[in-house]
Amino acid sequence: EDFSKQVLYAYVDMIDFGGLTFDAALRKFLSHFWLPGEAQKIDRMMEKFAERYCSQNNDSGIFANADAAYVLAYSLIMLNTDAHSAQIKKKMTQEEFVKMNRGINDSKDLPTPFLEQSYQAITTNEIKIKDDGMSRESTTMSRPSKSKLFHMESAIMVKESQEAFKLKARKKSVYHSSRNVEHVRPMFEASWCALLAACSSVMEDTRDDLSEPVIALTLRGFANGVHIAAEFGMCTERDAFVTMLAKYTYLESAKTMGRRNIEAFKTLVTIALSDGNVLGSSWAQVLKCLSEFHRLHMIGTGAKTDGHLFFPGASAAACAICAPGANNGDAAPSTPSSAGATPPSGASAQGKLQGAGSSSTRHAIMLQPARSRTHTRDNELAAVEMANSHTMVDQVDVVAIDRIFSNSTYLGADAIVVFVTHLCMVSREELEYPTDPQVYSLQKIVEVAYYNMPRVRLVWARIWEVLGEFFTEVGQHRNLSIAMYAVDSLRQLAAKFLEKGELLNYQFQREFLKPFQ
Repeated sequence: EDFSKQVLYAYVDMIDFGGLTFDAALRKFLSHFWLPGEAQKIDRMMEKFAERYCSQNNDSGIFANADAAYVLAYSLIMLNTDAHSAQIKKKMTQEEFVKMNRGINDSKDLPTPFLEQSYQAITTNEIKIKDDGMSRESTTMSRPSKSKLFHMESAIMVKESQEAFKLKARKKSVYHSSRNVEHVRPMFEASWCALLAACSSVMEDTRDDLSEPVIALTLRGFANGVHIAAEFGMCTERDAFVTMLAKYTYLESAKTMGRRNIEAFKTLVTIALSDGNVLGSSWAQVLKCLSEFHRLHMIGTGAKTDGHLFFPGASAAACAICAPGANNGDAAPSTPSSAGATPPSGASAQGKLQGAGSSSTRHAIMLQPARSRTHTRDNELAAVEMANSHTMVDQVDVVAIDRIFSNSTYLGADAIVVFVTHLCMVSREELEYPTDPQVYSLQKIVEVAYYNMPRVRLVWARIWEVLGEFFTEVGQHRNLSIAMYAVDSLRQLAAKFLEKGELLNYQFQREFLKPFQ
């Protein structure tokens, strides 16, 4: 191998690159032979080319050393593949090429005009490797595979070389503080996976002696990760943090909840309150956790659940509750009410609208916003659920959860539509249980509609486009009690909305009433 290397070096030293531009020298170099498929051999050839070019053009002052020429040579090869390959649809732009080669010239930048000229030279005139003189028949099968392998390996080596030089440059560089928020994005893109893995390892630690500061710091990492990703519109990263945090609440698992799981749920609620405008599709995970929490909360408080509608004795219990003066505080009947009522501060929207008729009250109590699942599970799992429900009741403030829905009035025009869309989606899932539906999200939809009714017409029209379709669907639910509840809710919302005046030649009130058709 040493002999082959000496032959290579002697051969390259015979090629004259003096006075040539860098791209022209590279074309001349690649015109003399086929590049081999092995990465190490290509590396040695490009290394020798860079050394030979710099030695003959040392007075140009462009390259600080041969290392820079070596990296740029690979960049041009990668650019040649990118620009002239039919399989690559999204081509590298001139700006991206210049940005990719920053800091390669001994921790400094190559002249921008020089890089732009090189970019134009390659994109407008493809580098074509000279035929080796062998018969076309004997080389037809080997050339495509060699060329493909060369392109793949050269791209990998360019990336590895750039990372190596950038790492070397970072060791020499001086730390600079920045007040530009845009500088956070590339750092977060490079570190979010490691941050998520580190936070997850703490949450999955089975030891019970983890200190509260460690757990608090971990959950702060989740919250900050969600906030940064959401602010920069990094949907994948945001959804990853929210999904993992929701997982560690244990709300949708058969595991006993501990202190860190309760704190994870509280963190999720805090995120919903602080970053609701930018949560996007992550609302689905948040709202599912809220639904499951409410189910466990109803179990823990001993309140009547939706399941009483379907099991023996439920009707009798419901009638007992419906009797005058039978408000024991356990159940939380919430049905939208008469449209003219003005809701007092701090109450739920449905409590604010109390006063529908006795029929709607009866349906509201029979369909309490929780779902009993213990009849479909074994005793051990039921015991875990009961323990978790008592844990949640003792440590979670339900007022903060109610604020998520009441504060929906502060969401932006796009954010409220996304929020309502995912709330309807979760409600559909709750109502799909054939023998054990839950109407918690359906009730929250009514609350959110009431809270946001004063919005400007254009925004409310977008909200109602989602809600109208939902009420039309639920109003035809196979379970008559749920269908009646939805229709009654819609009737009371319509009565409230129709109190608002409408100018001539507008038809939004007609659009609002379409679900009744």
